[in-house]
Amino acid sequence: MIKGLTKIELFDAETGKKEQEYEKDNLVTNAVQDVIAFHAMTGQTMSSVFPIAEKALGGIMLFDSKLTEDVNNVCFPSNAKLVGYAGRDTDTSDSMRGSLNALESGPTDTGYVSVWDFGTSQANGTILSVALTSADAGVNPYAKHCGDSYDSEIRTSEDAQKNCKPMFQKDGYLYWLRPDGKTIQRYPFDPYRAWVANSVLGDGSADLETVVELKLPDYPYISDKVSGDNYLAPNIDGYLYFITLNNRIGSAAYNTYYTSGNSSGDATLYITKYKYADLSFEKQNEEVLTLADVHLYYRNESSIVVNGSYLYAKSYDEHGIYIVNLSNSADVKLFTVNNSGTVKTISPMLYNGGIQYQYSYSNSGTKYRTGFLYPDGTYSEETIDESAYLIPSVLCRDDKLLAISWKKGSYSKSDSIRVSMKNAYLGTINNLASPISKNASQTMKITYTLTDKTDS
Repeated sequence: MIKGLTKIELFDAETGKKEQEYEKDNLVTNAVQDVIAFHAMTGQTMSSVFPIAEKALGGIMLFDSKLTEDVNNVCFPSNAKLVGYAGRDTDTSDSMRGSLNALESGPTDTGYVSVWDFGTSQANGTILSVALTSADAGVNPYAKHCGDSYDSEIRTSEDAQKNCKPMFQKDGYLYWLRPDGKTIQRYPFDPYRAWVANSVLGDGSADLETVVELKLPDYPYISDKVSGDNYLAPNIDGYLYFITLNNRIGSAAYNTYYTSGNSSGDATLYITKYKYADLSFEKQNEEVLTLADVHLYYRNESSIVVNGSYLYAKSYDEHGIYIVNLSNSADVKLFTVNNSGTVKTISPMLYNGGIQYQYSYSNSGTKYRTGFLYPDGTYSEETIDESAYLIPSVLCRDDKLLAISWKKGSYSKSDSIRVSMKNAYLGTINNLASPISKNASQTMKITYTLTDKTDS
């Protein structure tokens, strides 16, 4: 059995005098065994897992709040914000990322010790919990939150019939929305297989079983104009959210009045929910939310997502994201991205909480940054520029590490399903008895000892 011991030391940067020390045993979660099982079941190489102390538990993350102490609590938290992190290399450019002390790290007689150093400009703030994670996540928990340890694309259509959108996974089936925006079909789906059945889904195969035809809201011409990509958003509360915006007056030739944003005045959201948790797809009464002085971007597949009891919507100018409390429409916050950036993608990546977002801005060329946004309006974000990468729509968002996502193909290529493991997991959990506050006049050293020993 692996045991963990954490020691955190704070030093005066000028004198080198130790100002604070904290040491405690901590919980080792089931994350590593889940990762090993996934790699074994999918036939993936174990090179990103072993040796465990350097790979599967080769990174570290620091949070400002306590984590639930449970061996099954393995997912990146939505109730604690990231203060700092570190991997297996040396880095001085990132204000959140520390460096591995290679001279003091290495095997011991009973296990392995990893030592990380944080300079005066790194990981400043309140630290209330510490967790080991994968080496990849220690380099960048944002880009690696839904990592590529297993990235197998499954064709969902091979002809001109596009937009067969996967909605959710349940009880061994993947449920699809057909291009008509209302027909739900399902297909047997095993996420641990690289290819599903005959390798093609959504192509009209007789094996695709029609489950239900949703009764769409009674809007003019909507049965001819709706696209599931634009209007339907699955939520972890067990409902599909059919969301349209603002003006409903138009002609049969256009459907922009169901997607039109507003550059001024108030915004109106029309929400119809369908219950999928029990597979009844029972239609709920429409809810109308009027949002005072809220200016929304036009409705498309990545402009609005729901997660738990909150809705996140891109602002009209694309510089921010509105956070709407679905239980209280007067509770609306506007999060504005840094650097006058343009919001590109939002996705409900965090379990039972916030979203992941990515924005671009110009700084000697186009630059990208990615972060996590939480229901209370706080956020945690990359502090250095990174390249753009895909933030997929996640179909499976439970409390496990498995992530199933959908990627729309180009005109000449099929859509695809991607199965992967979340690399920014909680491999260990250490909640501090009292918070540690690090500032710019201090350096910090974290020594994490893993011991392989048998309980007596």
